[in-house]
Amino acid sequence: MAPGTNGQVWGLNEAEGELFLGHHEGAYVVNNALIRRISPEMGYWMFLPLKEHPQIMVGGNYYGLSLYRRGPTGAWEYLRKIPGLNESCRIMARSTDGAIWVAHPYRGIYRVEPDAGLEQSKVQFFGEAQGLPSDLQNHVFFIREEVLVCAQRGIYRYDPGSGRFLPHEAYNDLLGAQSQVRRLVEDRKGNVWYVMEGEVGVLQVVDKGLHKEVNRLPFPELKDKLVGGFEFIYPYDEYNVFFGAEKGFIHFNPGAVGRQGRKIQAIISKVYATVQTDSLIFGGHAGPAGNNRVKVFPNRFNAFRFHFAAPQYEELRVPEFQYMLEGLDKSWSEWTEKTEREYTNLPAGKYTFRVRSRMPDALEGDAAGYAFEVLPPWYATRLALLGYAVMLISLILGLVLIPQRKFEKERKHLLLESRRQEEAHREAAKQSEEEIMRLHNEKLEAEVQYKNREMASVTLHLLQKSELLNKIDEELHKLNRHIHDPEAQKEIRKLMHLLQDDARLDSDWEQFAYHFDQVHSDFFKRLREKYPNLTPKDLKLCAYLRLNLSTKEIAPLMNISVRGVEISRYRLRRKLDLDNDANLTEFLMGF
Repeated sequence: MAPGTNGQVWGLNEAEGELFLGHHEGAYVVNNALIRRISPEMGYWMFLPLKEHPQIMVGGNYYGLSLYRRGPTGAWEYLRKIPGLNESCRIMARSTDGAIWVAHPYRGIYRVEPDAGLEQSKVQFFGEAQGLPSDLQNHVFFIREEVLVCAQRGIYRYDPGSGRFLPHEAYNDLLGAQSQVRRLVEDRKGNVWYVMEGEVGVLQVVDKGLHKEVNRLPFPELKDKLVGGFEFIYPYDEYNVFFGAEKGFIHFNPGAVGRQGRKIQAIISKVYATVQTDSLIFGGHAGPAGNNRVKVFPNRFNAFRFHFAAPQYEELRVPEFQYMLEGLDKSWSEWTEKTEREYTNLPAGKYTFRVRSRMPDALEGDAAGYAFEVLPPWYATRLALLGYAVMLISLILGLVLIPQRKFEKERKHLLLESRRQEEAHREAAKQSEEEIMRLHNEKLEAEVQYKNREMASVTLHLLQKSELLNKIDEELHKLNRHIHDPEAQKEIRKLMHLLQDDARLDSDWEQFAYHFDQVHSDFFKRLREKYPNLTPKDLKLCAYLRLNLSTKEIAPLMNISVRGVEISRYRLRRKLDLDNDANLTEFLMGF
């Protein structure tokens, strides 16, 4: 892409030895790789030189006509806008009298006649009132020194004497008075190329000696190929004519017209694989190896559509084709005007599609070919066939060896099954004995645990009584201090001696601790192992907390106040390294 030309390009025109580019963004001058914008305005369609002013050129844009001149340095520069016309000037022609004709498809025809100084201009409108069949769909051209308008119906010429447009009998006889012609282009030989609804062709001038004859030569192959509304025909010389198509350009050599005995060469333009969706596998270019190169496709690619053509645009009639698929068809097909052939469900094999063409007055052309191969499915490949052979041999051997091995296998199986059943009987007997022993042990264990719980309960009760007696002893000490009767004091001391039996209290606690451990799975033993710094008092507090006793219930058992129990709990928490958020009772109950 040329730099600086991004966007829509509307036209290229040669004027005064320069190439001008009409662009959506404005007017440009193209000089080799250098592209320079010369307009301050947007949207230019085309350019025309003014013969009366060699250094002046007019450009048609979205908003009218503008003038450009070649400056002292030779560079083109914007001069001014031509006053009097503010319509889009896409289609323009210049007549011999210096007037500029502009066709607006939705307005009509304008004749712009600038004055000698190009300062002012006279603008004259032509439409239905001036002889045209309608104000719409008019295109103006300057052909063979005549101003022609291709209208909705027929072709009209300008009559300077009456200032009106009149039907052009010669062109209407050739192209039809009711036809809508959209484009006329004259080449150097005087031939007129035309574009009309459904047809593209040339009015060819043939010199017959004393007179000249004009033949209408249409090109059916160009039907619907050009860009509608923007048809472009460029007759460069008598051997090269270019058509702007929807996709690229079409090149035509008029020098080949009328040659007798020529061959019409067919080409294969496209090949599609049509298994599921169309997939282009050949686009018309055979590459260095030519068409003889065999293309290989997997088995699932077994459906193809071939497109072919005979690019002879000078012929009036459509060429005929004959084709065959070598490897499937036994003979050539009948001659037909169809330009495609489809094959489906092709079996594995090698194929060559061949096509040739002919014209009524031409020799039959050489056949074009496209060779390809469809591979067999995996189950029909040589490797698969070898596998089948191996499988067959294995099957034959299996018919002999398998029964023998099966008998031996069944014998071993029966022997193993017999042994397994014997082993299962022994295992079942063993499991029954173990189950009986387990149930017996569980029963004994449950009885032991029950008795241990009873013993612990009784021991705890004795312990509580001992604590109570200790409390009574303390009260007797207090009472003894307030009584002054010697005889009463003596009796009180006897009672105190009866209550103070430390050995028995120690024995009660040890008996409680033993049974408590039995009931609670060596609770004290595990505490001593994990926390060896716990005192007997700490262990007592742990036991009471493990029994889920409250602080008020623990205080008389430990013979201390409620405050003392709380202090003891705090110290115990620190010895057990518990966080402030941890619950001491829950910790001991879960220990």
